[in-house]
Amino acid sequence: MRHCLTLAGLALALLLSRPAVATTRIHIDVREAGGASRAQILTSGGRVRLTISSAPRQEILFSATDETLVFIRHDRKEFTRLEAAYLEQAVGQVGGIAQQLQNQLESLPPEKREQLGAMLEGLGLGDLTKAPTQPARLIRTGQKAQTAAIHCEWWQLKHGDTQLSRMCLAGNSALKIDTNDYRALRALLVYVEHLNRTAGTVLAALGVVLPSVVTAGIDGLPILLEDHTLALSATILAVDRLDVPLQLRAPPGYRETSLPAL
Repeated sequence: MRHCLTLAGLALALLLSRPAVATTRIHIDVREAGGASRAQILTSGGRVRLTISSAPRQEILFSATDETLVFIRHDRKEFTRLEAAYLEQAVGQVGGIAQQLQNQLESLPPEKREQLGAMLEGLGLGDLTKAPTQPARLIRTGQKAQTAAIHCEWWQLKHGDTQLSRMCLAGNSALKIDTNDYRALRALLVYVEHLNRTAGTVLAALGVVLPSVVTAGIDGLPILLEDHTLALSATILAVDRLDVPLQLRAPPGYRETSLPAL
């Protein structure tokens, strides 16, 4: 009898010590020119889902395993993948177009050059004619804050003397979420940073504008964000846990569509 109880106790201890498969949920208050909205982030099994109340029939999925973003339109029952291979090809195409435009502009008289620049600006492609600039710098301010009882440290993102954004970063010692979920969120943050740096012009041409978020390898997640370029702010209101795993995939039966060609 004592032997059976011992085995039962060991089995219970092993079950309790196994990491529970669950879902981290983050509630966010978003303020922008169009007004206030609420966003929600769900993270489980290396996948992240973002929804926002201002676009209730849309969501974004991110897979940390293969670094793929998926845009889902529930009203159309369709989804679109944004993969690194597509972006690398598009960046190469845009680089060639930009060089051709630069060469053409240099051969034009000042008046024609100004007209062509104005036309491209009107099409939202003004960046194609601009020379590459120095990367933005992330600067520690020394100021601290907290939201949802989570402590964080303020950093500024500056380009020259211009402040692009500022964010208050918190590590997982402050967030206290599942380690794998934290890694998935960090992977998403680094991926967005990479997209902005290497394919920002391409994404803008496709109508996709990402926030100015750079962590420069600093281990943390922004729990407060003020993006001056987009006139947008985001504040984490709460972080909780759902004790059920979520698949976080495109619903079955949805049609996959391609991104528009440049």
